[in-house]
Formats: sequence, C-alpha cells, structure tokens
Amino acid sequence: MVELTLTSRTPIYETSANKKIKPSKPDPTAQAKFLNSTYIRKLRMYTVDSHIIGSMADIDVSMIVGTRNNQYLQAWQRTPLTTAAIKISTVLSLHALTNSDIPSNASFNPAYFSTTKPLLAFLRENESPFMMEIYPYYQYLDNPTPQILACCLFNANAGQVDPVFGLKYMNMFDVKVDTFRTALNGLQYQDIEIVVAETGWPSNVQG
Repeated sequence: MVELTLTSRTPIYETSANKKIKPSKPDPTAQAKFLNSTYIRKLRMYTVDSHIIGSMADIDVSMIVGTRNNQYLQAWQRTPLTTAAIKISTVLSLHALTNSDIPSNASFNPAYFSTTKPLLAFLRENESPFMMEIYPYYQYLDNPTPQILACCLFNANAGQVDPVFGLKYMNMFDVKVDTFRTALNGLQYQDIEIVVAETGWPSNVQG
C-alpha cells in the first residue's frame, strides 16, 4: 500500500546556469523494483507523476508528493491508487518561529498566527503531519565557529545543554526538531506528528 502526503512546495525544474533543465526520469518499474530490494520506505517527489506513483502500488512505501497550492484537487484526481491513504500538509521553515536556538525557548511567531493557527487546526482535523525544513548550515552561517560546525555535521563536539529541559544536544538536527516540538506543544498541539521534509548541506561547502 502507498500512503501519500500532498505538500505545497514544488520546484518543477532544476536550474543550472540560468537555464531550466527537466530532471531525468528513470523507468518507474525499475525504480519500484530497486526500492523494494532496499530498506527505503519513505520517498519524496517534487511533482505529481502518476506513472511513478502507480508503479509503487505493490510495495509498502510512504510517499510525499509536492504540488502547487492551487493544484491539490488535480493531484488527487491524478493519483492512480484508489486504496492510497492521502493526507495534505505544507512545509514550514524555522522562520515561522521567534526563537530556534534553544528548544525550551521556542515558540511560533505571533506575526504569523493568522496563518499558522488555522494550518495547525487543519492538520489536527485531518490527522496530517506537521512538515518542517532543517538546514543546519544556516545556523553555522550565523555563528561560524568550530563547535557549531561540528554540531551541524554530526561530528564530535562538547554538546549544547538546554538549561530548562536539562537535555544535552550533540547535533543541530535534534535541536531544530525539538524547537518545533516545543512550539507545537506551546499551542497545545502535542498530538501532531512531525515530519522532516527537507534537510541537507550545500554542495562543496566544508565550512
């Protein structure tokens, strides 16, 4: 069975040298066979491709499919799996928070409450996950020290202690996940699942 989550951020083309280049499309059946031979059970697609989604019908996989805000209905109709469990969500960045350095201080920015509060209510009502982006590199840009770099890259470091929670964080990824968890709890949304939709480090950047 395939479980789909439709999310609203969809770069349809990859950009190189100011030119739009369509990404390559390997054979969907070959992709499905490969995935079925691995332990990979969670995927993300940046556009709706009914051929790829259909090829996954016989394997146990959860798939996040990106679509534009005004194309949810079309994406739903183009999904070839009548047995698929489809949920709708969107991706939020750390800019939605007022403080993301220490988890215990985290909260949603009141300036965006007109958007975040209805969104969270929708997610709860539909049992959809809260999706977030984590890019530790930007934390390093704000504080380019060897300690922060090691923390961002999961290397050995002295760690960061949250004085309220009493937890010692050894990597920036965990810090950022817990900042969103705290912010959600602060608005009484402890029941909403968190999904990290994007993370990474810039190519050819070592600090």
